[in-house]
Order: sequence, then structure tokens, then C-alpha cells
Amino acid sequence: MNLFEEDLVSVILPTYNSAAFVRETILSVLNQTYRNIELLIIDDFSTDHTCAVIEELARLHCQITLIRLPENCGVAVARNTGITRSAGRFIAF
Repeated sequence: MNLFEEDLVSVILPTYNSAAFVRETILSVLNQTYRNIELLIIDDFSTDHTCAVIEELARLHCQITLIRLPENCGVAVARNTGITRSAGRFIAF
């Protein structure tokens, strides 16, 4: 089976003020053996440099999409936003 024939998995990653460890988390997702993924990172109005770290990695990896919430809404809203924007047949958190 060709890689592009495999089912797309949407990985939903809510984040808030996670600059210290978000890079490691993103790289862990991208280094999985299953490659047909989209990584939707929903930033819940971080006040540190979380978005700068994500944007740097998004320039290098086309699977990453950063979604910024306009105010701090909590993890449930962040997850639901990711689900709404996902394109995959399967969803992983």
C-alpha cells in the first residue's frame, strides 16, 4: 500500500504556555512510524513563546498546523477546535 493510500490520522495537540517542552512533544509525534498524519496544534492563548517554537517547526514540517485561540478557553475547547478542523479519518490526542 502506498503511503498516500493509507488513512490520514489527525493528531490533536492542545497547548498552553508549553514552550519548555512543546518541541520535544512535536518531534515525538513526527517521528512515529506511521507517517500519514496531520498535526493540529491548538494554542490556548499562551503568554510565553510557545507559538514561536511551533511556528519554527511548522516552517520545516508541512504536517503541522498551528491554530491560535483568541482567548484562554481551556483544554476542552482547544480539543474540540482541533476536532472541528481535522481532516483525518482517525483522531488521536
